[in-house]
Amino acid sequence: MIRGVVFDLGGVLINDKSSKMHRTFAQLFHTTTKNFERHYNKLEPLFFKGITSERHIWQTLSKRLRAKPQPKLSFYSVFRDCYSPKTGMFALAAHLRRHGYKIGLLSNIEKPALKHVVRQNYAVFHAAVFSCRAGFAKPEAPVYRTMLHKLRLKPHETVFIDNKIENVNGARRVGMKAILFKNVKQTTRQLHALLRKR
Repeated sequence: MIRGVVFDLGGVLINDKSSKMHRTFAQLFHTTTKNFERHYNKLEPLFFKGITSERHIWQTLSKRLRAKPQPKLSFYSVFRDCYSPKTGMFALAAHLRRHGYKIGLLSNIEKPALKHVVRQNYAVFHAAVFSCRAGFAKPEAPVYRTMLHKLRLKPHETVFIDNKIENVNGARRVGMKAILFKNVKQTTRQLHALLRKR
């Protein structure tokens, strides 16, 4: 029996604006978005896990892109300006909570971005796990187990929703039910089908 539902943040509860953010950063480094992403994507896993700082990220990119350090660079500001919640998904989470389900938030997120998320003071979640605090990131098994521990649920009692197949598969490997998010209607339909199975 399903007793809890865990949501990803970027791409599920909020619109995925990473490409827009990367374009902004690329402009500040006076390079192409493709070139910026080629170097940034190698550093992102450490940023997600809180192992490296924003300052170190920018210093490393400045060297690799052969660009002067940018005084206007602020991950927090760019993330804040791109932040766009999906009202339909937040409504779904609130509906589930009202009907007695435990609601979790599990996100791969950088410390500067987390600062803005925390300031939203979302009351719908019973528990949240953020990669930059946990030291693990999806699809690594420990981050899912941390979420389950916080919600006091067993894997088979929990549905996880994410927009990336590797993260969905990571949840399934630890025994959770999982849905690959494509849109609100499709996700709601698949979730209700799982919840009806008693």
